Amino acid sequence: MGYGIEHMTKNRIRVKCKEILDSYDEGEYVSDEDYCFLCAVYTQSQDSKEIFGCGLEKISVTREHTYYNRCFQVHRKDGSVGIYGFMSCIYPRGVEMAYNSFRFAVIRQMFLFGVVNGVTEDEEVNHIIPFRKLVNDFLAQKRLTISNVAIRKHPAKTGVWEIVDTGLMHEWREYHRANAKLEPVSASEHGNNM
Repeated sequence: MGYGIEHMTKNRIRVKCKEILDSYDEGEYVSDEDYCFLCAVYTQSQDSKEIFGCGLEKISVTREHTYYNRCFQVHRKDGSVGIYGFMSCIYPRGVEMAYNSFRFAVIRQMFLFGVVNGVTEDEEVNHIIPFRKLVNDFLAQKRLTISNVAIRKHPAKTGVWEIVDTGLMHEWREYHRANAKLEPVSASEHGNNM
């Protein structure tokens, strides 16, 4: 694996990536030490060839435009850039994409909460009950697991996955509306309830 991550648990790698993300302002490049750690994480991705391309020059912090979350942006030697999440490097792709499809299904609810509650640019909407617990509790009621949920690429949004079963998606939205407890938190606190 490299850079010591072979001796770390998946959760510790996730926490370390989040600590790195939260320690920089948007547009700021990460230090050499953090760059090496993130490169070691990115080598674990199924998309590592795409991520590294012709070679990485640097990594910065930016905001992703679908969910408006802070994330890392890779800068390649040929001048091209790309946004790649670290979670899919740590956890199996199918599971991560499935959770993201559930998040995408309720993104409007979260956005409206932010508008109504005056969430600022320095804040994000956080689930008080961890998001994955909400999803897993919902699926348990349906006698499903996250790996049983069929997902597909969204036809109009690049990098976004959606739940295939529209009935399940609508039931999830209602469950989320009734059970999710949301709160505005500083961007540095967000991610503790993933």
